[in-house]
Formats: sequence, structure tokens, C-alpha cells
Amino acid sequence: MAAIGLTMGLLLLSMFLLLRFCRLRWHSLRTRMKRRLVALLAAQIFLLLALAYAAWPLLPTGQAQRSEAIESFLSQLRDGNIQSALNMIIPAPEEHIAFIQIALSSQANRPVRWEVTEPNDTNYAFGDVTFVDGQTLDLFIGLEWEWEKARWGISELEFGRELSTSKARFYLYSNFLPYNWFRGGVIYLSIFCALFIAWQIWQLRKMWANLQEKENLLPNEAHNF
Repeated sequence: MAAIGLTMGLLLLSMFLLLRFCRLRWHSLRTRMKRRLVALLAAQIFLLLALAYAAWPLLPTGQAQRSEAIESFLSQLRDGNIQSALNMIIPAPEEHIAFIQIALSSQANRPVRWEVTEPNDTNYAFGDVTFVDGQTLDLFIGLEWEWEKARWGISELEFGRELSTSKARFYLYSNFLPYNWFRGGVIYLSIFCALFIAWQIWQLRKMWANLQEKENLLPNEAHNF
């Protein structure tokens, strides 16, 4: 969250410099320069929105939705809504989806009650679940933010891992592109954009100064920015 906040601050600073340059020089710039500045401003606005979106799952409201996603998933399994539960699972290898679909379709594997901890900082939750057949097993659920759907999805799932054999009654591991990669990509792209805009403003300032000098205007006015 701190990285996103610092990046947004850097992006806002570069936007301030760009708007100040536009206010001072807009009427003296050529059409091609104006288009370039508008494009840079549009890129900044887009990246600010992307950063705000990337910060959403880290905010208290977004974090609270993790427990709601787990509760909804287990409730769908309990009620026999297998397809609805599967829809909450983020993309995974076909063989894993087929395996978990067969396992969850079994009447004996439907949970009737459970106790699950709050997800930790790495979006993992642990607990116990009791099935229709009366067996109580340990539960492990991993969550991942699906940035394409703006929701928390089930990325990892294990019921009843045996410590002796390290095998679970049934399990699921997703190959979804992690949210951290998306967040990191937005941060690095925003930093690059901010530095690029600062460099562009410096270039445009030099270009504008050269044009002013060629038109025999006061040279000092070209360096007031």
C-alpha cells in the first residue's frame, strides 16, 4: 500500500508540472506539441485510475470481502450449487477443475458446517470442515484478487491433508496471474510514465525556448517556467 501511495504521489507531482507547463505555454505551442501534452495527460489519468483500482483490495473494505468470498463458496457447496461454487474458482488447469468438480459433486463431500479463520496477510485461511458423511477434516483456502472481475476468487483449496502422506482428500491449485504481478506492473509503469513526462516537459521547454528565440522574442521569457 505504501508503494502505491508513493507512486500516486509521484504521478500527481508530474501531472502538476505538466498542467503548469500547459497553463503557461498553451497559447504559444504548436498543434503537434498540444497533442503530445494531451496524450501525456490522458496517460497519467489512466494510470491514476489503475493505481486506485490496484489499491482497492488492500483497503479495509476490500480486505473484508475475503471472508465473504470464503463463506459464500462454502455455502454454495453446502446447498449443492456446485456450478456456482466452481464459478468462484479462478482459472486453473483443466485436469484440476475436472477433479474438483467430480469431488464436489459427491454427496459425501458436501460440507455441512465449518470454522474458518480470518485470511492472513498472504490471503490464506485455515479451519475445519464437517461433511455430510460426518467426517471432520482440516481446511485450507487460498484467495487471489481477480483484477479482471474485480473480486476475490478461490485460488487454492485443500480438504483433509494427511501429514504422514502429505496428500489431501481433494485439492485445487490455480495458475491464475497473481494480483501482485498486476499491482507491480502498474506501479513500475506509473513510475516510468512520471519520469518520462518530466523528461518530455524538459524537452518541450527547450523546444519552446528555441522557437521563441527564432521569432526574436525575449529570451528570458522562455526560461521562466
